[in-house]
Amino acid sequence: MEQTAEQEAPNRRISLTKTQRQSAAGAELISLCQVVTTDGSLTDEEVSSLQGWLQEHKNEDLPAIAHLTKVVETIVADGRVTAEERRELYIALETALPPDVRAIARRTRRSVEEQEKDRLRVQRELEKEQQRDERERNSAIEHWDFMVAGSRYEGRPGLIQRYAQTAAPAYLVRDLGNKYSRNAVEVRTTSGHQIGFVPEEDAADLAPLLDGGHPYRAQIKKILTGGRFPIPVVVADVYRKDAAVPQLVDPAASVPRASGGAAGNSGANLVKVALIVIAVLLVLYWLA
Repeated sequence: MEQTAEQEAPNRRISLTKTQRQSAAGAELISLCQVVTTDGSLTDEEVSSLQGWLQEHKNEDLPAIAHLTKVVETIVADGRVTAEERRELYIALETALPPDVRAIARRTRRSVEEQEKDRLRVQRELEKEQQRDERERNSAIEHWDFMVAGSRYEGRPGLIQRYAQTAAPAYLVRDLGNKYSRNAVEVRTTSGHQIGFVPEEDAADLAPLLDGGHPYRAQIKKILTGGRFPIPVVVADVYRKDAAVPQLVDPAASVPRASGGAAGNSGANLVKVALIVIAVLLVLYWLA
């Protein structure tokens, strides 16, 4: 609730009386107050102008001048004028003005303050909306937690023991030439060794997102060692394309690929086929 100087000092009237406003100093003060309160707030330049005028007329016998001088000296004492201090001075000017002029200045100030409140409210809402958008943009749109499929075949147990580590990143690479599944997604270690595949039920949802260019982050959660073969457990999160999350992997980017082991199965398969063909020819030659 606003408190005027007249309420603080009830025995002494601060506002200009009818007689005082007719004096030269009183008329000048009213004119100056009307000018600086036109837009409902005070600038530093207006505070400085008011301070200079009060200094020039400090010997005038007007309670309004004495009161305003005291207020101005207080707020400029530390060399800077805050927004709250400018408001305090504005209200002091209202107090010094005659009732009819004071009402105009007060309405103007309150209108400006309401507009500022509305502006700050809109700004807060925009900031909250931006924060929500940023949280949504940087939140995973899908999450998976799966045991790597096929980890016991084609020499992968040895690769897992040598190259897979708990908490290490993992790469998820589409195997577009896989003849068994159109959704096949390889799981590779950071060394580029292929240690298995994303299970088909998970790959059915994951593959379209990778094909669509959504970045991801995958990690070897743990390695199960209770059975005959080690089985890696991988956790993976896929994000929006415009996500600004560190260390995301672009599915279109090149990732490490080991030249041997399970990552080079095509060469190993050719060797196997060649050996089988040779064995068959030897058998046929022997039977002949």
